[in-house]
Amino acid sequence: MHKDTNSPRLHTINTYSDERGDLASVEFPLSAMKRFYYVTASNKSGPRGFHAHKSLTQIFVPIIGSWRVTLFKSGKHEEFVLVSKKNYLFLPPGYWRELHSLEEFSVLGVMADDVFRETDYIRNLEDFKEWEKMNDSIL
Repeated sequence: MHKDTNSPRLHTINTYSDERGDLASVEFPLSAMKRFYYVTASNKSGPRGFHAHKSLTQIFVPIIGSWRVTLFKSGKHEEFVLVSKKNYLFLPPGYWRELHSLEEFSVLGVMADDVFRETDYIRNLEDFKEWEKMNDSIL
């Protein structure tokens, strides 16, 4: 496990399989997660996300199927492909994110280190760029 908590990074999901099925294990880089939710993709769903968080740290775990997570920070973008039973993404605050299901009926689990707070969201990309400039030295 990396000690750096300021950069997004992929981790391997440990999967144990036998004739009964699979057990997949996710190790938490943070000691206290306070919220879990999941996002589903129907056969007609479009991209999700399109926001940033000021202070929330999250872990994205593909439960079923696969997802592409596109992140934006400091004028650059980075893409991660998440695949069920293979990997998951640790995402610190301060990144604009876009989520794209790569398969119909995919499910993405998300763990967060705080409860829902609307004030933590930045829902407009231009507002995010301005917020980023003002907060660049502390991120």
